[in-house]
Amino acid sequence: MNIRALTKAEKTKEKILNAAILEFATYGFENVTTKDIATKAHVSEGSIFRYFKSKHDLLESAILPSVKEMIPQELNNVSRNLLKNQGSISFKDFLESFYKNRYQFVLQHYPALKIYFSQLLFDYESQKKFKKTTFKLESVDFIKVIKEMQKEGEIIQNVKPSAVVYEIIVQFVGSVIKLRFMYGNNPKVSKSIDLELKRIVNNIIKIYGGAKYND
Repeated sequence: MNIRALTKAEKTKEKILNAAILEFATYGFENVTTKDIATKAHVSEGSIFRYFKSKHDLLESAILPSVKEMIPQELNNVSRNLLKNQGSISFKDFLESFYKNRYQFVLQHYPALKIYFSQLLFDYESQKKFKKTTFKLESVDFIKVIKEMQKEGEIIQNVKPSAVVYEIIVQFVGSVIKLRFMYGNNPKVSKSIDLELKRIVNNIIKIYGGAKYND
C-alpha cells in the first residue's frame, strides 16, 4: 500500500515538473503562475505546494538536474573520455572537443537550460546559488586534467587550475548559451555559433595557453 502511494506521488511530481518546464520555457518564469502549471499538469494547485515550497523551489527542482549534469559533474566524464580516446591531447583540442560536446548537451536540454540561464541574467539570488553550487571544482577530474596540462606546458603554470576551469565554464555560459537564447533554434545562426566557439577557444588560449601558443 505504501509503495503504491509513493509511486503515485512520484508520478504526480513528475507531471508537475514537466508542466513547469514547458510553461516557464514558453512564457517566462515571471509570467507563469502555479495555477497555470497546475492546469497544464492536470492537478490541483494545492498539489504543487504538497511537493514544492514555492514557485522558485519548483523552478530549481525542474532545472537543476540538467544544470548539474552540464556543469560540473559532466566535466569528469568528458575529461576522462577525451584523454582515454585520444591519449595526450593539446589544450586547444581539448577545449574544442569539450565545447562541442557541451553544446550538443545544451541543444538536447534547451527548454530547461533556457529557463535557468534567462533567470540567471536578472536574479541576484539565482546568481549566488549558481556560483555556490556549480563551481565547487577542486575535487573533480577536470582539475586533474588541467594540472597535467600545466606540467606538459600546455597551460601556464602561475595560475590555479580552478581559475582555468572557471573561465572555461563562464566563457561557455556567457557566450554560447546566451547566443542560443537570443536567437533560439534559428538555423541561420549555426555559422555564428561555430564562430563563437572558435572565439571562445582563442580567448582562453590567449589567457592561459602555454609558451607553445605564443610562438
